Amino acid sequence: PCFFLNTIAPDLAVRQWLLLRRKLFNKSSDFNRQAFWPIDTGNYGFSRASAYTATALAAAELGDEAVYKHCMLALEQECPSVVKNGVIHRQHASVWAHGVEIMARAVTRNSFRDMLLKPKNNSQFYLTDLKYPEVLVASAFIEENKLRAVLYPGLEDGIHDISVGGLRPEGRYCIQGALSTNVMANHDGKAVFKIMLTGRTCFLFYAEGEV
Repeated sequence: PCFFLNTIAPDLAVRQWLLLRRKLFNKSSDFNRQAFWPIDTGNYGFSRASAYTATALAAAELGDEAVYKHCMLALEQECPSVVKNGVIHRQHASVWAHGVEIMARAVTRNSFRDMLLKPKNNSQFYLTDLKYPEVLVASAFIEENKLRAVLYPGLEDGIHDISVGGLRPEGRYCIQGALSTNVMANHDGKAVFKIMLTGRTCFLFYAEGEV
């Protein structure tokens, strides 16, 4: 919970984290692995993988490097990583635990909080308000001031609304791969256009006048 609390109530997050931290070390200042729940909440198997990764995630967000390192070390020792067919996998760890570990490795202090409260769009475009599971995003990235995206229909082929944000209000933009070739952003810097999704569908979005 400290991971999410740091965004909406950072003072409570710090207070809760300090209370939790007392249980993570014994009187000899040794890391207390027994304090972690022995059930993997991702598959209800007997493993502390989900407890270690979730705690490491909160530690990374709150900038507690010591707890983060202890959790990741314990995870590696109790659920060693193995490589199978070129993919790293942890035995006795759920898919959920794997996902949280990826988040923990990507997070730095206050990064989740800053991402939500201080978004750094840098006037770049981004997909927004897409309907799930009708529209599935395989990839979306900015390259040379152009938004390139690959979409799939989640339920069935058909025409869907695609919304792009981070635009210049009332600015004009071009689209390749949609039912229309251009669109104007509204006062909120968003533009909506229609696209026919049939299997793997690509489109390119860029400001009018861009080469």
